[in-house]
Formats: sequence, structure tokens, C-alpha cells
Amino acid sequence: MGHAAATSDRRYAPPPMTTPGCYTCTMEARFDTLPAREHTASDDHWRVAHATGTSLPGWLVLLPRRHLTAVHDLTDAEAATLGTWQVRLSRALRTVNGCAKTYIAQFVPRA
Repeated sequence: MGHAAATSDRRYAPPPMTTPGCYTCTMEARFDTLPAREHTASDDHWRVAHATGTSLPGWLVLLPRRHLTAVHDLTDAEAATLGTWQVRLSRALRTVNGCAKTYIAQFVPRA
């Protein structure tokens, strides 16, 4: 998945992400200048980052393009494309890394 080939039209601009202290918002504010590892691919709702420094090659993170704190706050359009991204990324990992399985994780902080 090349950076330029998998990237959507950059003319779309989601609502500004300005939540102080939010890493995702900080990165989204720099969308046009992000390094390839922080912008492997994207569309109007999601951005894919490649996490480095992990024990597993190909650790990808799917990030919303607007500030969200919970999956239940996704719009219908965001939810509709979430599954498509998960399958596309799983297939890409299998192709690039030759892995037999991929896993999807959702982390929830304690209330």
C-alpha cells in the first residue's frame, strides 16, 4: 500500500480536530505534511498509520479523521466504511507480510 496510490483526494477537509492533548487531533491537523508512516492511506473518514517500534511487523492503526472517543459515536458513513477498511488492511498485511491471520483490537479505558 503505497502512500500516494492509496490516498484519497486531499481536497476534502474534515472538520478541524483541535482537541488539546489529543495525539490523533494533533496529527490530523498536520495531515498534508505527515510522514508516510503516519499516513499510509486515507479516505474522508479514516487515516491509516503504521506503528513503529512494536514487536510485530505491520502493526497498523486505523484512526478517525475527526475527534472521537467512542465507537458508538461514529456517523453512519464512518461506520459503513470501517468494515471495508478492516478487510482491505487485513488483505494488505497478508500480501505484504505473508501472515496467515490478522487481528483487530479495540481498546477500552476503564470508566
